[in-house]
Amino acid sequence: MAEPDANLEAPNPDGQPYYLRMNHFNGETVNPLYTLYQAEREDKSRRWMGNYAAHIDFTNWLTLDLSQSIEIQNSRYSLNNPANTWTTSGGTDETFGMSYTGGSLTKNSREKITKNTQATLNFNHKFGDLLIKGKLSYLFEDRNNEMFEMYASDYSFKGTPDFDNFVTINDGKSEDFTERAQNYFAILGFDWKDKILLDGMFRYDGSSLFGPDARWNPYYRISGAYRISQDFDIPGINELKVRAAYGTAGMRPGYSFQYEIYKIDNGGFTQDQLGNKGLKPSITKERELGLNVTFLDKFSFEAIYAKSVTEDQFLNVPLFAPVNEGFKSQYQNAGTVESNTIEMSLGANWLANRSGFSWNTNIVFSRVRQKITELPIAPYVFGETDGGAPKIFYVREGETYGSMYGHTWLRSLEEMAQQLPEGASISDYEINSDGYVIPAGTQGTPEELAIKKLDELGNPLYTKIGDGVPDFNMGIANTLSYKGFTLYFLFDIKHGGDVYNGKGQWVTRDLRNEVMDMSGVPEGQKKAYDYYVNFYDTNIANSYWVEDASFVKLRELSLGYRIPTAALASFAKGTFKGANIKFVGRNLLTFTDYSGYDPEVGSIRQPYDGTYKYPNFRNMAVSLTLEF
Repeated sequence: MAEPDANLEAPNPDGQPYYLRMNHFNGETVNPLYTLYQAEREDKSRRWMGNYAAHIDFTNWLTLDLSQSIEIQNSRYSLNNPANTWTTSGGTDETFGMSYTGGSLTKNSREKITKNTQATLNFNHKFGDLLIKGKLSYLFEDRNNEMFEMYASDYSFKGTPDFDNFVTINDGKSEDFTERAQNYFAILGFDWKDKILLDGMFRYDGSSLFGPDARWNPYYRISGAYRISQDFDIPGINELKVRAAYGTAGMRPGYSFQYEIYKIDNGGFTQDQLGNKGLKPSITKERELGLNVTFLDKFSFEAIYAKSVTEDQFLNVPLFAPVNEGFKSQYQNAGTVESNTIEMSLGANWLANRSGFSWNTNIVFSRVRQKITELPIAPYVFGETDGGAPKIFYVREGETYGSMYGHTWLRSLEEMAQQLPEGASISDYEINSDGYVIPAGTQGTPEELAIKKLDELGNPLYTKIGDGVPDFNMGIANTLSYKGFTLYFLFDIKHGGDVYNGKGQWVTRDLRNEVMDMSGVPEGQKKAYDYYVNFYDTNIANSYWVEDASFVKLRELSLGYRIPTAALASFAKGTFKGANIKFVGRNLLTFTDYSGYDPEVGSIRQPYDGTYKYPNFRNMAVSLTLEF
């Protein structure tokens, strides 16, 4: 949003570098270099991990594994803005509307301790042609989180970053909570003649995250496979296996979902969230069919079809009198989503150590479709919390996940004929060079404004304008090796799926969108600024900003070399037995028609290119591994 001639290096009125108020047209946009220069920020983190394990052999077919793991993460953060930090509000004519903030100090400390204890009894014995494997396991999880934060402003005396030296303590908050869970597992597997495989699992999960009336929940899985190639000799087929599985799984709710929540302000409190003692985990039931084939001594193929139903999802449901008891909302188990997934992979070993050279390829394909089949509450929209971002994602029964809703624009005179204003005729309108309906004779003038599609009441039509779900995703990986050298490269492909270009919409407000630059645009197709500001539409969600997010990416490229053992024998008296050096680059190239920085933003559920989100970084690294 910066003005093209903004001078980031200009001084502030007191001589500090990086003039804060770099923009004259838009005072909202400030010099980011100034905040980096002035702020004194410190981040510290420590992480400690330990694991203790014991293995006991009772017999050659019955063993016991015991383990205890612990992880402690501690982080501390402080941010000090000195008293002479500039702000764009207040001030005088001499300071161009800027004044000193008086300074501020923020400190935050957080610690997380995770402990897991597990005991597993293993059974593995063969009875003739039947191999039986089993496990009985108990897992105890214990997580504790502590946090403390304080924020103060307006120094009493300059240069002493201590909370006693501030006029105002603006905010202080803390949290201390513990999550505990217990899990019981029973797994039993059968293998008959290495061709018929059966497996079953039962798990009983208890968690403090569940409501007190729903503390324990069961899950199970059963699966089977038949290796056809063990019974039938099929020309060219090395291995042919079919398999099927059915199982359930659950997702735990957030820590605060089950409790009453009160908001405290200036010593008083208001009711916010009603607790739910019966809150359960969401339940996913999935059926899966699979096929595995290896053939012609060099190819492998896998295909999977899965259909899942997720019930009892967590929705923060608005509450209304008289049942709300003064609370505004409550987390409930509500809503069902059905998913259909197709996954396929093809691997090829083109050359296997032929004259020291090998080449392997792996191709992965996936296609996912999700639909909301049940929603026991009123439809709702959601979106980014990104400063003023429009809520564009619509949730309602019968709708696909990732659907975008908003206003749209007329693209044909037939549509215009359905909503002609009184006294107007279709000859008063035309299609412009971009394919939008505009008033006739206005092309290239400030009056050239696209026209919104209206509903039967004459209001802007609220309709589906995009879908974030891609048609399919693919990955193509190749690994080539030759005499100690290894070259690996991975291409990711996404076909279809839309993204909402929120960045483009915002910068159009400030006349910064590059589409507004008419240099090089043929005569007869040039547009006035007003044409694009009309699409900005006060940041209301509309179809102009929905773009195809298809891309091809060079996701990773690496080149490694393993130094021969013989070459190391004379180095450091043979201390090193092996050495590898590798150069790795990630997110190196992107091929796309998307007009923003990067089409890979957000998620399938929320593909929004937000104003305050960085694009993906290009990353390059080198690693050295020594074995001794």
